[in-house]
Amino acid sequence: MTAALGPLPIGPFDAAALRAYAQAARDDNPLHHDAQMAARAGFGDILVPGMLIMAHIARALAQAPGVAQAPGVARITALSTRFARPVLPGQALVLRGQRVARTASGDSIYRLKVTGPEGLVIMAEAEVTHHPEGGTGHA
Repeated sequence: MTAALGPLPIGPFDAAALRAYAQAARDDNPLHHDAQMAARAGFGDILVPGMLIMAHIARALAQAPGVAQAPGVARITALSTRFARPVLPGQALVLRGQRVARTASGDSIYRLKVTGPEGLVIMAEAEVTHHPEGGTGHA
């Protein structure tokens, strides 16, 4: 039942992308924009926000070969993540995974790993539903 996914690039995220995200998300976490604060907290640079990375994981998954080409419109109905280490600006990440199950309703369950220059960054699991073209899955 496994269907391989990836490798798919995620990032790298530059200062302009981080500023745009912080403004749109109203993210005022100083670890995401204040290099001195990040240094005092023990990091080499500001941190890329986890929610920004999750958004890019979701987009990469929804557009991935085998997911995007399945019948209907791919909708990610669940995405859970566990961060193993922080991501710094400029770090390129790679998403890999596999479909590990199908639910009774036909949804696909994917187990995902995101790696960076120093190894594992994120472990994730996603549930993907396919709806008829333009459909929402809601009655």
